Amino acid sequence: MGIWLPAAQAQSIPSGAQTSGYDVFSTTEVLTNKVWIDGKLIYRKVVPLGNFPNATTKSVPHGIVNATFTSVSGIGWGSNAYGAYSFNLPFVYFSPYEISMQIGGVGGANIEIRTTSNFAITYVGYAILEYTKN
Repeated sequence: MGIWLPAAQAQSIPSGAQTSGYDVFSTTEVLTNKVWIDGKLIYRKVVPLGNFPNATTKSVPHGIVNATFTSVSGIGWGSNAYGAYSFNLPFVYFSPYEISMQIGGVGGANIEIRTTSNFAITYVGYAILEYTKN
């Protein structure tokens, strides 16, 4: 079970508060209840991606340094003439409707979103990054 909290609310969770059974998704770094295979604690940060690009690539800085990413996923929302949609990222419907997402750029400092058609007008998304600290 997960809960979505704006950064201000997530920061207001008291130290030592019982959050058992809940995963917090926040735009600030949060410690999850997960441990990676090497024994390191896993952290999570949600990064707003804004509007998706129009058949090109867009880079969004994530602000995470000295980390090893254990999971890169996301969610997108939008609408078109056929209705409203929510979907997981990366997204492949059928060619040419694809959205890819990866960590890239110099030193892996960005989330790179690539679309193969025009998703710019009505589609937005969030990246959900999980990582250990080096």
